[in-house]
Amino acid sequence: MAYDRLKIIGGNGNLPLAEAVAKYAGVKLVDRICGAFPDSETKIKINESIRGDDVFIFQSMRPGNTNNDCFELFLLGDAARRCGAKRTTAVVPYAPYTRQDRSNGREPLSFAFFARACKAAGFRRYVFIDLHNPGLQNAFGDSKTIMDLPSKYLYLKELRTRVDYKTYKVGSPDMGGLKRVNTVGKLLGVEIACLDKERDSVTLEPKSRLVTGYVKNETVVMIDDMVATASTLGEGVTAFKDAGAKNVIMCAAHALLVGKAVDKINKSGLDELIITDTLPLSLEKKAEFNIKLTQLSWAERLAKLVILPLHTDSPTTHAFEE
Repeated sequence: MAYDRLKIIGGNGNLPLAEAVAKYAGVKLVDRICGAFPDSETKIKINESIRGDDVFIFQSMRPGNTNNDCFELFLLGDAARRCGAKRTTAVVPYAPYTRQDRSNGREPLSFAFFARACKAAGFRRYVFIDLHNPGLQNAFGDSKTIMDLPSKYLYLKELRTRVDYKTYKVGSPDMGGLKRVNTVGKLLGVEIACLDKERDSVTLEPKSRLVTGYVKNETVVMIDDMVATASTLGEGVTAFKDAGAKNVIMCAAHALLVGKAVDKINKSGLDELIITDTLPLSLEKKAEFNIKLTQLSWAERLAKLVILPLHTDSPTTHAFEE
């Protein structure tokens, strides 16, 4: 089946994923310019006709380049609207400004402002992956389609390829992730374990300890939405291994890996890191790891269960199923 009216535009934030999705969808990426003027202002131009088309714009917000990637998304959306696109959907695998989601009166609601800017740029449908807080979807209010896709089905598919996966324990680095690991544990058919933080009676420093589950001589699969500085990861590995875990595997959708994160991971005692491609990861960065690194791709799942169904106005419920 040909999708003549389906157009995919990739921003610089995650061009490899946009290219892979377009390939699975059977279309070519729209020719565009995403560059900069001599004074560093963002320069956007769409080099082919998209009038009357259903346009999906892919953009992740890379650490260290967040603001530029955000503005590039806004300008791509505005350009698509001015080019006469029939519908414009923002596909944002890693979304920005999701941590500052509460205000004491002197702070902005950053993600709510991001949502308003997306609307002003002409977007009316949005696809995210593992938002830091699912409640952030409410920032888009009256929008027709908002999808927050879970990475757990990618993890499940990968973990089930392991011959001993039934002996694993699924672990959370804190109580806030208990619901997430409960779901994965049930789907995988294994028990869960959970850490919580308490303050050391002498140093008063917070320290993770096992509060739920038994992990001695077991393989623990920790699950979190992101790895940023890797501090939470390091504390989790230490706590699970102090409780007797034989191996610790970490699953995280978003590999931000800021600062000395890779060095911390290498020294943490982690046995394997499983991530997805919501953010691009260069070969040079991958080479820095001295532990097993597994990167899972969203491309096929996004193309077949999200982009094509949205384009044809078909149900997207399979995107939330195995």
